[in-house]
Amino acid sequence: MYLFDTSVGGEFATSYATLQDATNYLTARGNSSAFFALDQSDQEQRLIYGTMQLDLMSVYDGTIADSETPQALGWPRVNAEDCEGLEQDVTSIPDGIINAAIELSLYQAEADRISTPSLLGKGIRRAKAGPLEVEADVSLRFDLVSRNVEIQLGCLGSIKAKAKFNGTTNGIVQRA
Repeated sequence: MYLFDTSVGGEFATSYATLQDATNYLTARGNSSAFFALDQSDQEQRLIYGTMQLDLMSVYDGTIADSETPQALGWPRVNAEDCEGLEQDVTSIPDGIINAAIELSLYQAEADRISTPSLLGKGIRRAKAGPLEVEADVSLRFDLVSRNVEIQLGCLGSIKAKAKFNGTTNGIVQRA
């Protein structure tokens, strides 16, 4: 388990969203009972993993805010503009980034992705050693999650690449 740290630009920060951020966003969003059914510790862990996943799958505009001091997460950043062309404040995390991390946290809570064995839950439903057998997990909803996350990212960054599952593209287009 990781320690829950929401310090902006902190050396040990692990989450963009506080529990209050998640509560406010998911209450307004609705259809979020899976997240609220978790205890506080599990909610924190989902927010940490949502943040980690977001940083791994995104290309952000601008550069790390402070190159001298270690910064654990991808935000805050300098030279990053919102859709109106206004530069982002380096003392806070944009709402779109916070909300994208919360979306990914909700997705994990809905399917309990954290407790799934490492190979399973990543597009694989079943794996068998001999003779080799792999079955795709068609219940994964990467396309919906990615669209929600891309909407939240807005003009602040983009998803790194398209993904294909079962021969279908999820519709993510990397911004030029």
